[in-house]
Amino acid sequence: MANKRKDENADEGEIKAKKKASLLLILKILDKYSNEPSEDDKNSDCYLTQAQIIDILENEYGVKLDRKSVSNSILLLQRLSNKYPEDFNYEISQPDNRIGYAITKRTFELEEARLLDDSIYSSKLINRHEASELIKKINSTFSVNQQKSLPSLSIHHEEKGNNDKNQFLKETLLNVQIITEAINQKKRIIFNYIGFDNKGKKVLRRATKDPSKYRKYAVSPYYLVNNNGRYYLLCNYKKFKTADESKYVSAFRIDYMEHVSILENDENGRYRTIDEVNAIKDENDVKFDINNYLATHMYIFGDDTELINAKFKSTDPKRSKVDVVKDWFGDKAKIYEMNGNCYFDVTIDKNSLIYWSMQYGEDFIPVAPSYFVEEVKEALQKRMDLLNKPSSNS
Repeated sequence: MANKRKDENADEGEIKAKKKASLLLILKILDKYSNEPSEDDKNSDCYLTQAQIIDILENEYGVKLDRKSVSNSILLLQRLSNKYPEDFNYEISQPDNRIGYAITKRTFELEEARLLDDSIYSSKLINRHEASELIKKINSTFSVNQQKSLPSLSIHHEEKGNNDKNQFLKETLLNVQIITEAINQKKRIIFNYIGFDNKGKKVLRRATKDPSKYRKYAVSPYYLVNNNGRYYLLCNYKKFKTADESKYVSAFRIDYMEHVSILENDENGRYRTIDEVNAIKDENDVKFDINNYLATHMYIFGDDTELINAKFKSTDPKRSKVDVVKDWFGDKAKIYEMNGNCYFDVTIDKNSLIYWSMQYGEDFIPVAPSYFVEEVKEALQKRMDLLNKPSSNS
């Protein structure tokens, strides 16, 4: 008998606890089963009535509430979201006929989630399994009905026998965590950096002065950026020597960094802030700006390169490939017609333009500045010389 009463008391305690949590449970139910109908779909099923909420509470959570309790809970949730919009990132609305409730504001818009999903799947850093797990977390912020309109995860599959890649990803994400901590704490980090031998095998870079030792890089980290599906750290590696130096910001691929750690007792140097980088202006008296850096760098190399304003001319006036220019440079390219031909001007880093010129040389040729045209010619001539050089394998 005593055990029976004990069990009954425990059940009553659990029921009381669930009732106290009813506010959170109702919010969870609305989050999972309701949503704002789209412009093309004014389906009333997007809203939940009080009766439906009561049924879900009992069937899924074993909690019995009356209509008045549900109504009061929803009213309180609405007041909280209105009073503290930054802390409660949702809105609970009713249709015009005032029958039912739905969450009509969420952490992400559906279009934003689709963009994030596509970005994650196209990343060269994240494998399919990890990508699916990340996307599930993003998509879980939507209702069951909304998730049906998001990309299906079933069309993707995890590559078999890929344990090395999974371990590599975990190490890279750990690098990101350590670097983020260092940025927040304004501390330098130290690491080894991966290179590749002539057989394509991964090796750690050796020290220049003593090749028997692995080279250690000590840098002041500033930004983590994603470029062409790869993750980079922008940081200060070069020492500030003279105002003529341009390479104050260097880039390292995060998945090529090993043995990353924060320099807690930094005896051989100190953290150099981004303000110190900006204090040493470039030849055009322009301070470093992350947005401008990303806008003017088609590729991210190990070191910064010179910015130039280049002019290109179409090789065939009748079939100028303006779409290629737009695809690569967007609004950064000033496109115009002159003497019946297509031209465009763009300000971007020189190394990237040299590579681009060799890639699209059949469609556009550089015409200014003259020194840049000469550098493109030299790069092309070097390639021709290498192609004409007798091969030892032939």
